[in-house]
This record gives sequence, structure tokens and C-alpha cells, in this order.
Amino acid sequence: ADIAAADHVFLGAMADVTSLEAVATGSDLYPDAGATVVVRCRIGEGANVCLSGPGVDGTLTVQIAGLPGGFWAARAARLRYPTGFDLFLVDGQTVLGIPRSTEVKEL
Repeated sequence: ADIAAADHVFLGAMADVTSLEAVATGSDLYPDAGATVVVRCRIGEGANVCLSGPGVDGTLTVQIAGLPGGFWAARAARLRYPTGFDLFLVDGQTVLGIPRSTEVKEL
């Protein structure tokens, strides 16, 4: 399916953030129509990001590498809770789920 029509978007290793611009984010009436995005990265190395919000006990700092420059800003630009998309970062057998309600700050 076209990215804009897909419920689940598997982006693999991303070279740039342009594909995030087309990901479905739902609407105020149907926020559950937002897509689930799966991206390959490296967890435990690279830049630190701080996760906070519902589902996170306080804050959580995680190292994530392998995402294109501007990834977190592009994600933030597409979110207006409750609309947005849920994100799964995959590194081999390690998976980090980041719901649309989670705030991510680059450190």
C-alpha cells in the first residue's frame, strides 16, 4: 500500500525523514487511524534521547543511533496528541516502543 494509506509502515533503515511526512496520523475523531511505524536503528549507542510522558515511569534516557538527522523533529512535527503515529525502533532482537503520547527530547 501507499505509505499514506498503510496502517503499518516498515521503513527499515532510513536515509532521510521524507517518508515520515506521508505517514497517517489519524484525525481528532479517529486518532486510532494513525499508523504504526517500524524503523531499524542501533539501540545502546549514539546520541542520548530522553523519553517522558504516559507509559514512562518518570523519564528514561536511551542511546539511539542510525536514524537520519532531523528524525525526532520530523516526528514531533507530525504529532498533535491524540493524533500521530506509534513508533517501534528495532535493533536485532531488541525492540523499543514509543507511543505517540511519549515526548522525546534530544540530549
